[in-house]
Amino acid sequence: MSMSVFIDANLSISSYLNKYYSSWHQAQTTSSRKDLSENNLTTADATALRKALKSLQNTTFTSANGGDIYNSLSATITTFNHLMDSTSDSSDQYVSSKRKQIKQLIQDNSDTFGNLGITMKDNGQLSVDEDVLSGVKVAKVQALFGSDSDFSSSLENYAHKIQLYEQSHKVISTSFDDSSSSDTSATTSVTSAVTSAVASSTGVGSVFDSLA
Repeated sequence: MSMSVFIDANLSISSYLNKYYSSWHQAQTTSSRKDLSENNLTTADATALRKALKSLQNTTFTSANGGDIYNSLSATITTFNHLMDSTSDSSDQYVSSKRKQIKQLIQDNSDTFGNLGITMKDNGQLSVDEDVLSGVKVAKVQALFGSDSDFSSSLENYAHKIQLYEQSHKVISTSFDDSSSSDTSATTSVTSAVTSAVASSTGVGSVFDSLA
């Protein structure tokens, strides 16, 4: 069975985005994103992408749920594109390396994405042929974004590393506001790990690769 954009959905695309950016509503719209610092914007986008991917991984992939799958996936692509935008001009070597790995991950799965009507542009953002996507079989979406997908797990892991890394910079440079993070336990671990890394002159990036 195929998805259909005409199937009733419980949540709209904007509603899914509200969920994914629940802690960072200002990062959700183009007009307000410019008011956030690079650190906060990247943290918000990485956090939102992780939430979006986890939501898809927990989705019941049936044709009757096609409308919500379509809307959730569309919102996920938006969070992905936001992250590629917020990291595009990063001067940080660690963030840039993770961005390159994400682009390579997409390229490695380009044929599968193509079957969904999704292609990657030169700037790393994803472009969607809505006519193709709305007519694909649910099983094809599940194969790429379901709970058993290596691709989805890898992408979520990269987003997690970027999230923790950016949070660590805020921990170091300011007094970190736990209310802006959805992962307090992870933040606590990051703070401890970064402190140890700084004290021992260990590369901070390697700390996040081991934590995430």
